[in-house]
Amino acid sequence: MLDSKNNISVVIITGNEESQITDCLNSCLQVSQDLVVVDSLSDDGTLLRAEAAGARVFSKKWEGYGKAKNFGAEKAKHDWILSIDADERLDPQMVGSILNQELDKQVLYGFRRLNYIGTTAIKYGEWNPDIKFRFYHRATAKWNHAKVHEQLIGAPCHTKSVLPGYINHYSYRDIQELTLKLDHYARLGAIKMAEGNESPNLFSFLKPSFRFIKSYYLKGGFLDGKLGYQIAKENARASKKKLNYLKESLKND
Repeated sequence: MLDSKNNISVVIITGNEESQITDCLNSCLQVSQDLVVVDSLSDDGTLLRAEAAGARVFSKKWEGYGKAKNFGAEKAKHDWILSIDADERLDPQMVGSILNQELDKQVLYGFRRLNYIGTTAIKYGEWNPDIKFRFYHRATAKWNHAKVHEQLIGAPCHTKSVLPGYINHYSYRDIQELTLKLDHYARLGAIKMAEGNESPNLFSFLKPSFRFIKSYYLKGGFLDGKLGYQIAKENARASKKKLNYLKESLKND
């Protein structure tokens, strides 16, 4: 069992997050006194607000999420690292789970996220279950360098454990913001595929339709009402965009 908050460091990657960073850091102070913010050239009030909330702030050229998270872990004062996004908040049960868990260096600890559009929790569809493994010992796990959807990589002997509680993820203010973010991820995904010498195939063209059916019908997205439909539609559209961006990239090579 952890003796105090001083055994954990929290690492947060930022880029123009002034509207989110204070609430995020205040949430993280419940589990750690060492808050590390790795910022990539924010030109808003992110840095000032982070420092005012008690974080140690480091500026770093943007080279991807994985490299930024590893850099933050290196700057941390403690070996146990909790990686949190600026738009995430710990619920009370998760705070207790983190502070009271008997930790094992050979385990990657995860949590369930409850995603929001505005103030509405999305409980069905493709976003559920949404489990992220981001609580780890830095001596035994590192982030890979994927440009998008980076993963925490442990030794082959590692096991995984999901802690009780939730991280509330205030992902998007509205559907329009979701559309913009998915377009960004589609571009990064296309770059990753091109670098891996992947090319479109029959399944690639069918994937957008399958993705909508899975999210809206098979995973119960319709139970989230209008937002459930819009999320399923935008996710499917993002799959199609990624394919189009990949085709453009291959055409220009």
